[in-house]
Amino acid sequence: MKILVISDTHGIVSKVGDVVEKHGGFDQIWHLGDYVRDQAMIETMTGIEVIGVAGNCDGAFRTADSSRVVETECGKVFLTHGHTLSVGWDLYGLRQEAELAGARWAFYGHTHRAMEDSSGKVKIFCPGSISAPRDGSRGTYAVVNTDGGQFSCQIFECDRRENGPRGGGIVKRNKPKGGFLRRTFNDSDGQ
Repeated sequence: MKILVISDTHGIVSKVGDVVEKHGGFDQIWHLGDYVRDQAMIETMTGIEVIGVAGNCDGAFRTADSSRVVETECGKVFLTHGHTLSVGWDLYGLRQEAELAGARWAFYGHTHRAMEDSSGKVKIFCPGSISAPRDGSRGTYAVVNTDGGQFSCQIFECDRRENGPRGGGIVKRNKPKGGFLRRTFNDSDGQ
């Protein structure tokens, strides 16, 4: 199965069509929230089934409303927007919820920054935002492949001419944000 994973489209879905045209052959699209209404537009535009969750801009205030588990031939995958699990600070709550759900992989949105973390039992990915990135990119998304019972995920950056694999160190790996004090000190000295 080939799956496009996107998040935080915020009403701007044009790049999704470009990505689908570029990569082709998607069996599903996973949308990780903000906005739920975009999920129906994307499904109509692409003709591909969209499995999604609600985000904070959709009025989801509980983890149960903004998360779901998807079965793949490789095992369970936990999908969430992430705002109720404080993914902007650390990945502890997300990792815990995914483990409780029996998932081997977890995807979240909300931060608008692409990230990959393989430091625990659950491998965690954030595709960033395809429409409103906050990581210095032109927009990012992930492509998951589960063919042959092997799970792989690659994060891509949108480009005006082509959508190629990401490079240049924009993907944040294994370093989720620290706590309040670290942020306070980093912000106070202008860094």
